[in-house]
Amino acid sequence: MPGTFRTIPAFAVALAILVAAGVSALRIEAQGMPAVPDVAAHPDFAEPVILASKDGVLEVTLTPRQSTARLNTVAKPVKNMLLFDYSVERGTASNGQMSAGHQYPAPTLQVQPGERLIVHVNNELRNLTIPDFYDPKYTPKGQTVPLYPAMMTSAPVNLHVHGAHVSPRGNADNVLLHIDAGMSNTYVYDIPKNMTPGTYWYHSHLHTLTASQTYYGLAGMLLVGRADSEIPLVTQNKIPIRTMLLQYNTVFDRMGGLAQMTNPNWPQWVSTLTPPKGNELAGGTYRPSLAPVNFLDSKKGTQWATVWYSGPLSINNMRGRLQFVPTNLQRFTAAAGSGGANMDADPALPDYERDVQFTVNGLFEPSLKVKPGQTEIWVLANVSDIAYMNVELTETATGYHPKIAIVGQDGLAYGEVHYPHEQDGTQLLIPPATRFAIAVTMPAKGSLRLSLPGLGSGARTLSAPGVLYTNNGTPNPPARLGTLSVVPSAISYADGFFIFPSQTLLDADPADGQGVTTAFNPGQKLDAPTVDQAVSAKILHLRVHRQPILRLELLQRDLAERPCRQRRHAQSGFRAAVYPRVGRRERLRAPWPV
Repeated sequence: MPGTFRTIPAFAVALAILVAAGVSALRIEAQGMPAVPDVAAHPDFAEPVILASKDGVLEVTLTPRQSTARLNTVAKPVKNMLLFDYSVERGTASNGQMSAGHQYPAPTLQVQPGERLIVHVNNELRNLTIPDFYDPKYTPKGQTVPLYPAMMTSAPVNLHVHGAHVSPRGNADNVLLHIDAGMSNTYVYDIPKNMTPGTYWYHSHLHTLTASQTYYGLAGMLLVGRADSEIPLVTQNKIPIRTMLLQYNTVFDRMGGLAQMTNPNWPQWVSTLTPPKGNELAGGTYRPSLAPVNFLDSKKGTQWATVWYSGPLSINNMRGRLQFVPTNLQRFTAAAGSGGANMDADPALPDYERDVQFTVNGLFEPSLKVKPGQTEIWVLANVSDIAYMNVELTETATGYHPKIAIVGQDGLAYGEVHYPHEQDGTQLLIPPATRFAIAVTMPAKGSLRLSLPGLGSGARTLSAPGVLYTNNGTPNPPARLGTLSVVPSAISYADGFFIFPSQTLLDADPADGQGVTTAFNPGQKLDAPTVDQAVSAKILHLRVHRQPILRLELLQRDLAERPCRQRRHAQSGFRAAVYPRVGRRERLRAPWPV
């Protein structure tokens, strides 16, 4: 870890050597990293530590640095992550630990309307050794495009409180600040008294690095008041509230024992401007390689495939299309006459061995105990960079898919209960950065499963040109060209370019006793504070090429009253937010992601 080196006595060095293993283990436990997991077991559901205000103020120090964290599907700590260490200067910690490191996800920050949030950011993103962490910038005209993007050995950072109605000026929510490595900045956020309670989130928002820093772990939840927006019916019935951060991680060759976070965007940023010649691919001498940066650390015989393209820029370049799909769910068919072998899909591989995994609060397929018949509020927060998550509920005893009762979105309670538009209300599409509060009721028998379901009948297999690498134990692994394909049952959503996999997210298993059921029916009034009553303006950020160009204050008198449908336009790359209103529709288009 980065730090200040000092001269120390020789006896201290000897003592450090003698107890290194023990001290290291104690430090890991003290900073919040759990013990070695049983990778095949379903962990108990848990929420991130909550750092909450006291006497009207929450003051914390967040220190981003290269770090390691425990993932419950990897036996060893996973390296090459970017995580926040924290310390509480004023406030409380839900687990009693006023400081800790190795936090994945980042700690949840909680304040009340009218309070002050103070965040000291000490940037320790220096001396970095993550080979696939880079700045995806353009090459200046007249210069040679590098084969591989340059690894960043240090990185600036900043902080954005996503969705909060706070000032962007000075040291408040200013996403244009660059906090260089080794430097610090103090953010002061005065939360308005009339800001609607609910679920927001915070993340690094340094332009061109937003996606990668968020993916590697610099993201957490911000609660203003209660996560459900303090719906009176929830308060009156004392309905339990669960917060669920939805993310994904890629650990290449997880099943083979590797423990390194890898960047799924990597193949998109290597330059194959010059196509391979002759036998270069088969001989393993063509550069660059699109394989993961730690491919040679895998065992001999390990195979890995990705979408292939070479030559000048073209709309035919689909590299990255399958980057969210686990390798075992992809089939590679070698091109005719290539002399290469195929790679069959292996859907029978245990899910915990997949290289790409979607998680709930950093946990893969956790188990949540809920009494039969109990109604709960689940707040689903997609805090990933660019992943779309299309979720579904299933009562495992019968296979029945209950309709999803939405009670709030993005920190605003709906005025009434709504069902989503997808699949007659049984599926809910959660775009990146979006938070939904839904009401769920545990069935009388069996479990309630939250999943990313596969596509149903009528869907077709999706494919793209591919390349297959095979580790032959040398620095020059051979590659073959062919076709990659994914069957519909392995696809949960396709946004027009990216394809996202099917997977179980969480099982709510029956606990002892009998719960209390509360009805949430479509059209049922919630008597919750609407945008009219709570705040007069909704701040909307518009960005082109990730650069802020405008901040508009729009009076949206019924955003909380009616559901918002968000669409990704395959041809233009634009997202449309459609707010249905009485007698007319307002359509707003902005580049994605924002």
